[in-house]
Amino acid sequence: SFQREDHVTLIPLPRLTEADTKAFLSQRDDTALIADQLSHWLYQETDGNPLFFISLIQSLREEGLLENELDPDWFTRIQTEPNRTLPEAILASVGSRLLRLSKTERGVLDWMAVFGRSLDFSTLQEINNQSQITLLNALEQLLARELLLEIEGKYDFAHNKIREVVYHNLSAARRIFYHQQIGSKLEELTPSSADSAILAHHFEGGQEYDKALEYWLDAGEHALDIYAYQQAVQHFERALALTDQKAPQMDAYLGLGRAFTLSDDYDGASAVIQQGLLQAEKAGDNLRRTQFLYAQAQNANRQHRPDGGKEEVEAALSAAEQTGNDHYLTLSLLLLTEVHESDGNLGSALETADRARAVSHGLHDNLLEARALLEIGFLHAQRADFDKAVSAAGLGLQLLEGTDDRNALAYGWNILGRALGGRGDYSRALDAFNRCHEEAGIIGDRYLLAQVFNMRGWLHRELGDFENGLKLDQEGIKSAKRWDKPSPEISARLNLCLDLLQLGDPKRVLGLLEEIEEQINAGSFGFHSWRWQLRLLHTRGLCALALDKPAQVAALAEEGLQLAELKEARKYIALNHGLFGVALAVLDRVDEAVRELELAVALADEIQYQPIRWEERFQLAHLYRQKKSLKAAGETISEANEIIQLISENLDDELLRTTFSKMTLDLYHQIVGDDGPGK
Repeated sequence: SFQREDHVTLIPLPRLTEADTKAFLSQRDDTALIADQLSHWLYQETDGNPLFFISLIQSLREEGLLENELDPDWFTRIQTEPNRTLPEAILASVGSRLLRLSKTERGVLDWMAVFGRSLDFSTLQEINNQSQITLLNALEQLLARELLLEIEGKYDFAHNKIREVVYHNLSAARRIFYHQQIGSKLEELTPSSADSAILAHHFEGGQEYDKALEYWLDAGEHALDIYAYQQAVQHFERALALTDQKAPQMDAYLGLGRAFTLSDDYDGASAVIQQGLLQAEKAGDNLRRTQFLYAQAQNANRQHRPDGGKEEVEAALSAAEQTGNDHYLTLSLLLLTEVHESDGNLGSALETADRARAVSHGLHDNLLEARALLEIGFLHAQRADFDKAVSAAGLGLQLLEGTDDRNALAYGWNILGRALGGRGDYSRALDAFNRCHEEAGIIGDRYLLAQVFNMRGWLHRELGDFENGLKLDQEGIKSAKRWDKPSPEISARLNLCLDLLQLGDPKRVLGLLEEIEEQINAGSFGFHSWRWQLRLLHTRGLCALALDKPAQVAALAEEGLQLAELKEARKYIALNHGLFGVALAVLDRVDEAVRELELAVALADEIQYQPIRWEERFQLAHLYRQKKSLKAAGETISEANEIIQLISENLDDELLRTTFSKMTLDLYHQIVGDDGPGK
C-alpha cells in the first residue's frame, strides 16, 4: 500500500461542484464550446466524484464524441447509450470493491440495483427473502464499506455509478428474474396509480409485457392527472412500443395526444391523434372516435387560432350528439363557447355555456358543471355584467372545493379576479389573482402565469400606481414571448401602452400601437381580434386626446362605439361614450358632450365600472359649471367623492390607497380646477 511509503503523501480529493466541472471543461479545447451543456450532465452522472468525472471524460474523448462540438446529435448520443457512462476505469474501480464482498452482501446489492431506487428495510426484506439478522449484518457491512448510505430509514447506493456497475454485471436471465419478482412483490402491496410507472418498469424488465402495457397506460393517465405532461408522454410512448393490439394502441395514442396538447406540442399532438382517429374509424369504434375528435378539437382550440378551431369543434360536437355521450357533449359545448366568444358573438357563447351547464348538471358531474360556470362567469365579465360574473365564478369555485383539478381552480380564480376588478373590488381582485398565480405555478400553466402579470398591471394602473403597473406589464410581455402565448402578450402590450400614456409619452405609444395593429391584421394574436380592436381604438383615442387632436378623438370614439355596440361589450360602450363626450367638450359642443357623458355615467353606474363612474362625473361637473348649473355640478362632485371614498376605504394596500388618492386629486384639479373634491 502507498500508505507504507515514507515519500508518498496522500491528498484527499473533495467532490467537485457543478461549477468546478464547468470550469474544467471550459479550459479544454475539445469541450470549451459545449461546457454549458456537458457540465450539468456530467455532474449529475458522477455526483462530483473526481475519479468518475475524469474517467467519463476520457472515455468520451476516446470514443470521439468530443471531437466535433458542432454536431447537434452528440449530446443525444451520449445520453441514450448507457454503456458510454460506464468506461473501463469505472467498471474496474467499482468492480474491485465488489470482489471483496460476501455472497450475501453481493446479493443485497444485486436486488437493490434492479429495484433501482432507495427502499426501506421491510421492502428490501420482502424482495430479498433473507432473515432479518442476515440482512441486517449484510447492510451493516455495506454501509461500513461505503457502498450504501442510510438516509431517514431508507437505503440507497452511495453513488449511482455503483448501482450501474452492479446492474451491468448481472446476467440477462438474472435481471429478468429479479424484475419479475420485484414486480410481483410490489403488486401484492395493493399499489396506487402513483406506483404504476414503477410496476410497468419492472414488468417490462421481466418481459411480462401485457402487465407492463396495462401499468404504462395507467401511469400515463396518472401523470396527466398530476400535470406531469412530459412524464405522461414517456409513459404512453412506452405503452405504444409494447403492443400491436388496436384497442390499447388507440388508448395510448389518445393519452399521448392529450399529453402533447397540454405540453404545447401541437404538431406532435395532431400527428398521434390523427393516427388514433384513423384506427378508431377503421375499427368502427364510435366511442373512441368521439374521444379522438374531441382531442383534435381541444388541440386546435388551444392554439388560439383566429377561428378557435371551429371546424374541429363542430365535428367533435356532432360526434358526441350522435353517440349520445353527454360527457363529451359538455366538453365540446365548452369549446364551442370559446369559438363563439372568439368571434365576438357573446350572446351565442352564453347560450352555449348555459347548455353545457345544464347537461353537466344532469350528469351530476361537479367538475364539468364548475367549468361551465367559469365560462359563464368569463362571458358575463366580457359583457360587463360584473355582479353576475362574480356569482358564477364563485359558484364554480365552490363546486371545485375538495377536487384536485388545479387547472380549473387557477382559471376560476382568474375569472373571479377579472369580475371583482371590473366592479372595483380591487383588494379582493388582487387576492384572487394571487391565488391564480399560486395554482398556475404548481401545475406550470404558462398561459395563466403569463396572463396574471397584466391582470395585476391593469389593477395597479386603475389605482394610479403607474410605475408598478408598467413593471408588471413588461414582465407579462416577457413571459408571454418566452412561452409563445400570443393572447397574454397582446393584452400586456396594450396595457403597456396605457401605462406609458399615463406616464406622459403619447408619441411613443402611437408607434407601438401601429406595430400592434399590423400584427392584429396579420392574425398574429389569434383569438379575440374584436377585443383587441376595441382596446386599440380606445387607446388611440386617448393618445389623440393627449396630443390635442379632438376631432380625431371623436372619430375614433364613434368607431369604437359602433364596434362595442355590435359586440354588446358594455364596458367599452361606456368608455367610448365618455371619450366622445370629452372630445365634444374640447370642440365646444357642450350640450352634445353632456349628453354623451351622462350616457357614459349612467351605463357605468349600471355595470358598476368604477373609473368611469368617478372620472366622467368630474368631466360632467366641469360642463355643468360652464352651463351655470351649479347645483348639478355640486351634486355630481359629491357623488364622485363618495365613489372615490368607498374605493379608498376598501383598499388594503397603503401604497395603492396613496397612489389612488393622488391620481383622483390630480385629475380633479386638471378637470374641475378648484381646491378639491367636496369643495
